[in-house]
Amino acid sequence: MVPRSVREMDRYSLRFAAENQTGEKTVAFHAHSTAQALDLAKESASGDWAELYLNGKSVCKMQLVGEDGVWFVQPTGPQELSDTANHA
Repeated sequence: MVPRSVREMDRYSLRFAAENQTGEKTVAFHAHSTAQALDLAKESASGDWAELYLNGKSVCKMQLVGEDGVWFVQPTGPQELSDTANHA
């Protein structure tokens, strides 16, 4: 199987609490699949919560549930990234 190029990968955004806990941070990245995006999100997020978006649409909310790095992942509806940023 030929690897997908960056142009063929999906664009994800991850929103989470900033390290100083006084705001939020959003990072964007490309991934081959939602599973890969979840792995990257778990490594990238700081704080105890995060929200993952695919092409601007909400995929899931993640909450850190253990000091050993275990995350609870809950699917979400098709809420737009820009809409949730205004209601947080």
